[in-house]
Parts: sequence; structure tokens; C-alpha cells
Amino acid sequence: MPTCILGPDYATWDVTRADLELAREFDLSASQHMGGGQRIDPDGVGLMDTHGLLGPKLNIVHANTLSLDELKCIVDRGAGITIAPEVEVQMGFGTPVTNHLLELASAPSLGVDIESDVGGDMFSVLRFALQTARGYENQCRIDAGRKVETISPAAIDALEWATLRGATHLGLEKKIGSLSQGKQADIVLIRKTDLNLFPVHDPVQSLVIQANPANVDTVLIAGSLVKRHGRLVYPLLERKMAELEVSGRRLVANDSSG
Repeated sequence: MPTCILGPDYATWDVTRADLELAREFDLSASQHMGGGQRIDPDGVGLMDTHGLLGPKLNIVHANTLSLDELKCIVDRGAGITIAPEVEVQMGFGTPVTNHLLELASAPSLGVDIESDVGGDMFSVLRFALQTARGYENQCRIDAGRKVETISPAAIDALEWATLRGATHLGLEKKIGSLSQGKQADIVLIRKTDLNLFPVHDPVQSLVIQANPANVDTVLIAGSLVKRHGRLVYPLLERKMAELEVSGRRLVANDSSG
């Protein structure tokens, strides 16, 4: 089970150390945001490494302003890095670290970060992640005076970032993240006859580059049907939507930011 902590960029080192040691005591995965703005403790990565607190049970979100040496240290210790590319570009965090991770023979998992500020569907997230990584590669070629003759990373790479990488960074790769015998049956079925996809020649390319939530026909979570024929299978949906509307109005009314 994952737990969210502040981490050394947003808390004092004593608090970070206590949080990470508590997570380790209870065998929990810990997720923390780093490298997305002003850092309280500039040597946070070094301190975590010195005290043996970097490892597969730690997931770091963003990491845009971390140095290449810090990224290498994180990757070498087996910790995962999750990018939230649309939020990072919008909020001035800097270029997503996807390409640096690929150079280190690693790769990111993908997240939204804040659905009140950007779109919340993973189709948009994985496409944004892929295209910012491609843009980085292309700019490097242009800056070196070379023609852009190939496109990389590949669409199948982005699909892995959105699926198996996420499961791996949660320590759940043996249970979810891909379809194989013995794993939980989490399945999303896409209508390939929808006009924005038809005709499908390359399923992965079509899914990553053209698909959107409207193309989702069926969803199963752990084998249980939660969406069918494009509609949620949930008897209390209207009530929940009404509660959400009331909550939203209350939050907007209480917003003092102007």
C-alpha cells in the first residue's frame, strides 16, 4: 500500500527521515514530490542516499530540477520517478525528465498530479509525455545541425510508461500493469470502429496517438465490470454527481483567492 509524504523539498530533513523510516517499518511504498520548485533542502537526494532511504519502495514525482547525478543516484538505488508532464510544463517546473531517464536505461511512470488544473484522462497524459519527449529529442538534433529523420521514443514505449511502469513504481508489477496469467484482470476495451480510429492498422499507434476516453467501450477492474457499452456500471452515479456539484459550488463559494 502506498503512502504520500512531503519529502525533503517540502519539509525539513528530520520530518522526511521520520516519514521514510516509518514507511519502511510498516513495509509501505512512499511517494513524494521533488524538483518542482523551491527546495527546502537542496541536498535531499544525498541525505536520503546517505541514510539508506532510497530504494524500490520510494517513488519520486516530477524531479525536473534534480541534477543528472541525482537522477542517476535515484535510478541506481531502484527508486521510481513519476512525471506529470502537462502540470510540469504549465506550472514552470521545467522539461519533464523522461529523456534523461531513458539515457540512464530507465523510464518514468505517468501521473496527472492535479485534475482541477489539467485534464484527468490518461490518454492525454501519455500523449503529452510522449510528445514532450519527442520534442526534446528533435530539438537536440536541430541544435546539433542534424535533420530530424526519425521519431523517438516509440508509441509502445509510452504505453508501457502508462501501464507496467506505474505498477512497478507502486511495487505491484506482479499483480497489475500487464495482462498475463496470475495477474489481476484489469482490462480496457477500445472500439476500433469509431471514426477517429478507423481503420486501425497499428493498434498501439492508434491507441496512443488517436484514442480518447470516448472510445472506451468496456472496463473491468479485477475482473469486475465497471463500464459497458461506453457507460459506467454504477447504480449510484446520479447521486454521486449531485453530491459533486454541491461540493464544487461550496468550494468555489469559499475560494478567497479571487
